[in-house]
Amino acid sequence: MPDSTQASIMPRGRTFSAESTPTFVSVRGHLDVVVAWSSEQAVRIGFIPGAGQIYKRDQRAGDVTINYE
Repeated sequence: MPDSTQASIMPRGRTFSAESTPTFVSVRGHLDVVVAWSSEQAVRIGFIPGAGQIYKRDQRAGDVTINYE
């Protein structure tokens, strides 16, 4: 995959590992990610300047709902 911006969700206090923490979104290029938690079970994700080519865009990560802007 070419250069991309990716995001994962993991429990607080855990150490990130690319091998064991799956990504829920991946977009082409190096973008700034804007994250806002709506509740403990819902998060909003946006990209600046905006997502171009999307490789992966899941609506859930475990028990967390993901909304994209």
